[in-house]
Amino acid sequence: MIHCEATIEIDKPPEAVFAFVDDAAQSPRWVGMCQTLEVLGPLPKRVGTKLRYSYKQGGAVRAMEGTVTGYEPPRRIEMTFTDKGFRIVVAYHVEHAVIGTGFRETIDIEAKLFFAKLMAPLMRAATRRQIAKDVAKLKELLESP
Repeated sequence: MIHCEATIEIDKPPEAVFAFVDDAAQSPRWVGMCQTLEVLGPLPKRVGTKLRYSYKQGGAVRAMEGTVTGYEPPRRIEMTFTDKGFRIVVAYHVEHAVIGTGFRETIDIEAKLFFAKLMAPLMRAATRRQIAKDVAKLKELLESP
């Protein structure tokens, strides 16, 4: 199991940060590999809502099916995505902080295939770098005029 997390403080109210990260259409703006994140069920979003995540990797666009597995507005969103090779749990945690909002993203990756399990150390390092970039981009977007 690979576990990675990144935290940052954002100079915006927690409700504004939550609203932004809860809007699936915004995901490609701040999540580096994301091409699209689609909500496949009726709104409002809730536990059990189906999702489809499309991402670019190695020059190809791939997709994973997902489900909202935790939803506590305006504090936490958890999404679980699966395909034949992986089970990935992504969670966004939002809380009050000194300068606005403390934001934490966590990712847990379970490799299902033997080759993917061998690649775990490289995947861990790449995931850490990626989510650090992602939360920095989120801060940049939300704090820009």
